[in-house]
Amino acid sequence: MYNTRCKPAVTHENLIIVDGHAHLGPREIGDEYAAMGKIYSAEQLIQSMDANGIKMATAFAMRQLDDYDESNQYVASSAKKYPDRIIPFARYNPWFETSVKLFERAIENGVKGLKLHPNDEFYDPDDAMVHPLLELAEKFRIPVVLHTGGNAKPTMVGLVADRFPRVNFVLLHLSDFHDHVFVAKKCENVFLETSQCLYLHRIARQVIDKVGAHKIIWGTDVPYHFQEIEKRKIELAGLSEEEQQLIMSVNVRRLLNMIR
Repeated sequence: MYNTRCKPAVTHENLIIVDGHAHLGPREIGDEYAAMGKIYSAEQLIQSMDANGIKMATAFAMRQLDDYDESNQYVASSAKKYPDRIIPFARYNPWFETSVKLFERAIENGVKGLKLHPNDEFYDPDDAMVHPLLELAEKFRIPVVLHTGGNAKPTMVGLVADRFPRVNFVLLHLSDFHDHVFVAKKCENVFLETSQCLYLHRIARQVIDKVGAHKIIWGTDVPYHFQEIEKRKIELAGLSEEEQQLIMSVNVRRLLNMIR
């Protein structure tokens, strides 16, 4: 049973709260998201962050039909414009032969992470065509975040995590949280992200007790979801101040080598 008494979210002025899952730029796919418009700007993201006491966000492209080059450039330019607020990730579709060269160029230009979405783009996380991207992530010590759900089951990501033990993988969403926990316990290099889990406030305690707060990263999936709602779930989860600090700040910054 989760704690129904609301504990306040972290309020230390010196704590940098980081959203570990945000999107930026144009959206080409997903009519069900028409209400958000065709583009989500850096200014819109920062406005939401300011309203919710969020200092920084890792940001990557929304759904596209192409090789993501232009969308990644939008994210990168937004990060250069707001370097203290936006941490740029690059998103790629491994079906495009251009993806590996584009990722290498993005790394040279300062990208901090890689986003993959096997469910959107119809591939197995451990497909051979994905491996060159992961080899670059391994070489440059860049974390990889993967959508989980649909054809990207957590256990399937566990297979590729075993293949690349020096790459840190973040499994997005907790839709199959029992499977997520199984993989995170098995693989030292697998971390779990919280966004769009409808019952996060009820299961957070269970997940932390099984894998440790050091393995959990708070994210919102903005603008596909709302930062204030995801923050409220953490407030209702009955976590200690130390656990909130790890989940909402420390863990993601450690993965990004921003702190030790």
